[in-house]
Amino acid sequence: MPRPSRLAAVLAVLWLGLAPVPLTAQGWGAIDMSIPMANTGFLLSSQIVASTIDTGDSAAPGDTAGDTAGATDAETDGGTVIARTPVARSQAPETLAAAYPADARAGAADLFRQLLAGYDPLVGQLGQDPDDYAVAAAVFVAGSYSAFHGTPFDDRAFGPLVRDLRARLDASAAFREAPLADRQAAFDQFAIVGIMAALVPGAAGQMPPGADRDRLERSARDAGAKYLQDTFGVPAAQVTIDTQGLRF
Repeated sequence: MPRPSRLAAVLAVLWLGLAPVPLTAQGWGAIDMSIPMANTGFLLSSQIVASTIDTGDSAAPGDTAGDTAGATDAETDGGTVIARTPVARSQAPETLAAAYPADARAGAADLFRQLLAGYDPLVGQLGQDPDDYAVAAAVFVAGSYSAFHGTPFDDRAFGPLVRDLRARLDASAAFREAPLADRQAAFDQFAIVGIMAALVPGAAGQMPPGADRDRLERSARDAGAKYLQDTFGVPAAQVTIDTQGLRF
């Protein structure tokens, strides 16, 4: 996963600047997206997390939208590989930036789009297919795991994590039945938030000791814990990811 950089310091500022407003993910209908972001840095709803990774059927698919209206599973044969929205047309950066004060949204959206543009090279370096939904889910889970533990994710564990999440997705009726537009929206949000979450602990390590660093570390840990629990239905401390794969 990504290592600390100047970008990480910028992300730390964004993470701490989140405002307590609801999010709306295109294609997920009337699902409640409200998250207590001011204290935790949460960006994604538990419904998006659980319904597209977990094997349960807790969330109903929303309506398709935009150029993907009417798309069917026949257009995305190949298990968890999907047809993706081009980065320049993705709505995910603006969707996530809506959590920020009005005067910060444009800058946040630009940075989120940069993160999304960096997704393909990142997973390519890890030897993974950038169009595989299981890989985007793994980036999100790995970022959450890194944020919760406050340490970089072990790249050697990424392949086994992808394998195990792909098996869960293959068994998930919610994933199979979700319209393509829904999967595209969640894919891009997983990619952005996963990379961001993975970078935040490194950004905290670059900060001098003090209240701001403590707050960032606590925010990252709480967000990682929330995402892992929402995804797997157990306390985050029970989730283990290593070279043997995913266990909880």
